[in-house]
Amino acid sequence: MRALSDYWWITLIRGIIAVIFGIAAIVWPTITLAILLTIFGIFMLIEGIITFISAFQATREETSWFWLAIEGIVDFIIGVAVFAVPGITAVALLYFIAAWAIIAGAIKVITALQNRQEVSGVWLYGLGGIISIIFGLAVLINPGIGAVAIVIAIGLFAISIGVLNFAFSFMLRDWQQNAPKKSAKKAA
Repeated sequence: MRALSDYWWITLIRGIIAVIFGIAAIVWPTITLAILLTIFGIFMLIEGIITFISAFQATREETSWFWLAIEGIVDFIIGVAVFAVPGITAVALLYFIAAWAIIAGAIKVITALQNRQEVSGVWLYGLGGIISIIFGLAVLINPGIGAVAIVIAIGLFAISIGVLNFAFSFMLRDWQQNAPKKSAKKAA
């Protein structure tokens, strides 16, 4: 968790990107599948790169990096797949989104559980994972709901994850600023 706190701003950027994506999806719910697909593909590529960078930074601190690396790789692969298969159907897009949400959610929950002793606010990260899993399962269970409803649901989902990442980034920043003080107290 130390590496995440040292680079708390990366989590902040992830949150901001997710909120911007979510607002765009809600403001323009009737956008075409090609535009939604492009936005989602770009979002997944950026999310994958940023998450993988976070994992790489965690390796320098010899902290838990494996699940972050897996999440980054999965996000990036989904982003590449979105662009590699431009003729994708709306249902296939929904399954891509659902699979990503479930996998990323599970990874977030596992990461939060592994780091619950280090950072008291890590439950926000875990809550984001639970929301991801619920969203992914809901899309898998009922993929036939209207396209506008899906776009709005995707937007709300992205905003909720973005807000949680935003809040978590400041908890990480605070933890990072206070961590040396705690270490100094233990040494005394």
